[in-house]
Amino acid sequence: MFSKKQQAPVTTTNQVEAVPEKMVATQLRPAATSSVLGHDLRFTGNLSGEGDIRVVGTLEGDIRVKTVQVAEGARVDGMIVGEKVRIDGHVHGGVTAAEVHLGATGRLNGDVSSDRFSLEPGSSFEGRSQRKRA
Repeated sequence: MFSKKQQAPVTTTNQVEAVPEKMVATQLRPAATSSVLGHDLRFTGNLSGEGDIRVVGTLEGDIRVKTVQVAEGARVDGMIVGEKVRIDGHVHGGVTAAEVHLGATGRLNGDVSSDRFSLEPGSSFEGRSQRKRA
């Protein structure tokens, strides 16, 4: 009456493809992230990494990341090194980057070494500018 039916055995075949080592390393590495130093924060020390940072507060120290944005009302006292730097606040220190943009509210007191350096009307720049050497 309640007999169990016999099922045929199931056979599975797992095939594993070889994945190039370079591809595995790229997929396992976490993506660079963006960080924000808030308007009510004051940080003393150096920052470095592969990500991006937006400074809205005050930072006393050097920054070495991919992309830096110094927001209006923010202040950085130190060197900035990155690929792209946008300054809408105040920076007192040198900047080295492939691209530097000084916004209308931006103030930069320091030397710039860059392939592209642009200034909006109303910005303030005191220092020397030179083309970045490859």
